Amino acid sequence: MNKEHSVGRDWLFVGLSILLIVVGYFLPSETVGLSHEGCLSLFVMLAGVVLWITEAIPLTVTGLALLALLPVLGVWSFNDSWSNSVNANTYFLICTFAFTVALSKTTIPTRVIGVVVKWAGTNSSKMILGIMIAVAILSSVVTNTAAVAMSMPIILKLLEANGSGAGDVEAGKPHSSKLGKALMIAAPMAACAGGAALLCGCGLNIIVVGMTEASFGFTVSFLDWALVAIPMAIILLIACWFFIVKVIKPEPLTEGAVKASLEEYEALPKLKPSEIIAVCTILLALVLWILSTWVKVFNTAAVALIALGIMFLPGTKVMTFDDFVKGTNWGIVLLVMAVTSMGTAISATGAGSWIATTLLGGFVGMDSTLVLGMSSTLAAVLHNIIPVGPAVAGICVVPLFELAQLAGVSLTATVVMLGWQTGIAFVLPLDMVSLIPYSYGYFTFKDFIKIGWFPAVIMILYSCTVLPLMCGMLGLA
Repeated sequence: MNKEHSVGRDWLFVGLSILLIVVGYFLPSETVGLSHEGCLSLFVMLAGVVLWITEAIPLTVTGLALLALLPVLGVWSFNDSWSNSVNANTYFLICTFAFTVALSKTTIPTRVIGVVVKWAGTNSSKMILGIMIAVAILSSVVTNTAAVAMSMPIILKLLEANGSGAGDVEAGKPHSSKLGKALMIAAPMAACAGGAALLCGCGLNIIVVGMTEASFGFTVSFLDWALVAIPMAIILLIACWFFIVKVIKPEPLTEGAVKASLEEYEALPKLKPSEIIAVCTILLALVLWILSTWVKVFNTAAVALIALGIMFLPGTKVMTFDDFVKGTNWGIVLLVMAVTSMGTAISATGAGSWIATTLLGGFVGMDSTLVLGMSSTLAAVLHNIIPVGPAVAGICVVPLFELAQLAGVSLTATVVMLGWQTGIAFVLPLDMVSLIPYSYGYFTFKDFIKIGWFPAVIMILYSCTVLPLMCGMLGLA
């Protein structure tokens, strides 16, 4: 998020973060029962949290500066800092951005919405469900933010044809259309549900798996993730749809709106060869990612990189290299690299274990359901306060995974839960996924909270009950 702050205010928080690092450097480590390096790594992370929450310095710049500061302060070597910032999942993440760009260059999203309009007719409840299913499916293979962004032009055209132009939410005057409110809230919630279903569906899924693999040598395969996550995604999607239509009660679509949408859909030309190549390449990648559970040569990152190469073969014209560069969020990639390295440092110095035993040790003897429920709630609260998923991952992943190990909680369930909670913020529309539709003026913060608490509670309950049960039934660690 880009915000205008006063220089004095920003310097105040920069000064506070510097003070935290100084305190960590001079604090006698024996007073907290932690090594000097571990103590420093924690205070560096706290400084990062202050700067990430306040955005006094750009998020990515903060991460990279702290990444460089770790070896300067003697936490570990420069080589450790750099080498631990990149792993196979970094390249996997970059390729998921490429898939987003490739699909955005096609008419596939427009065709899908056209099919939905044809099926739903003037029934707004069916229309909302259809659009949510379409966005969720799209979001399972592209980033949540991109899935929402791709749905916006089509939803806006539909609302304009229905006589529901955008409002002015900043002036406190959102549009009165209940259909507009319902669709604009439904789109990000459907994207979050779809993004939770597959490992490639949300960048935070990949980031969390990468962090636990780098720090603990534990990973979750593409198929294992899908088996335990797809049921939750379906439950979440249906629950969100039901709650939205019952609470908001959207008005029906007009015959004119349906006719205009169908005319545009039916006027679309046949699929171009480049569109067919893009879809087939992504589908092939999905199949190979599933097979990677048994055939190790089909490494998820390697498959993603080869799929990326196929999209640039001569004559394919799926996208240009400039399209790829412009469409990839390099700021997030760099932030992820920094957070991954910092998380590994917290683990390597024993700081993660210290947090788990000292600050969270009271939960160790509790029932695994309570431990997972507490961890899921904590991560959910943090993500709604800090609308930067990678930053929340940097704070939560190592200590909560350490806690899961100590408490004997399913590690697979813990990783999947952390992917969900660091990637999804349902309650406050501060995350970019919900900010995109919010900017069109169809709903207020209060409207979003009124709906968002419901899926947030469902996800926490599923995480601490059904998820570990499924992991146990499938024989997953």
